[in-house]
Amino acid sequence: MFTGFQVQDLIYHIELAKGAYKDNPAILARTSMLRESNVIKFVSSSSVMRPAYYIGVDPRKKLVILGIRGTHALYDLITDIVSSSDGEVTFEGYSTHFGTAECARWFLHHEIGNIRKYLQKHEVGMVFIFCYDFSFLV
Repeated sequence: MFTGFQVQDLIYHIELAKGAYKDNPAILARTSMLRESNVIKFVSSSSVMRPAYYIGVDPRKKLVILGIRGTHALYDLITDIVSSSDGEVTFEGYSTHFGTAECARWFLHHEIGNIRKYLQKHEVGMVFIFCYDFSFLV
């Protein structure tokens, strides 16, 4: 049995995960508990091994949120195909597929500095990363 708090928390997290499938920050804000002014970056287009994503801040819960869109466009499908190959890569001590590792490397090189900056600026202590394939829900 779930408590009311657990159900509210689950709804909150599902809204944030589905947020990466929205077309713009205004729609994300209307369908989640994030305010539009707290959506810091919103990239709605993807390319091979560069998924669409958003970065937001929830000052109430003291979180920086990185929402990464799963399969939604042709480029995402190509990344999935590359990711499902037999070739594994060791990344930060963990074994993963090439496409997944390349996406993670891209985020480390291009967004980790921004995420650190947002953690300090907004005085929050945690990063929530949502990376789900909700294409069947959208």
